[in-house]
Amino acid sequence: MPLYDYHCKSCDHVFEKQLKIAEMNQPLEEPCPECNKEGEMEKVVGGNYAFMNPEQLGRNKPSQGWTDWLNLLKKQTPNSADFNTFR
Repeated sequence: MPLYDYHCKSCDHVFEKQLKIAEMNQPLEEPCPECNKEGEMEKVVGGNYAFMNPEQLGRNKPSQGWTDWLNLLKKQTPNSADFNTFR
């Protein structure tokens, strides 16, 4: 079953809900998992999250330590991301 993203108009919480394809056009009858209000959900159309705040989606940014480690790894293996080396 596919996942659909919903947005609560009351508290701005964004969450995923797994639904059958036959149910995808029906309104979500469940209350918001964050504020528990009913009838405030709207389906998020699209899926281009580049313009949305990741924290609103419940996703956190990677820590600075993780980013530093990835940058160090990239410096140590400069051609690893070059897809032309695999041809």
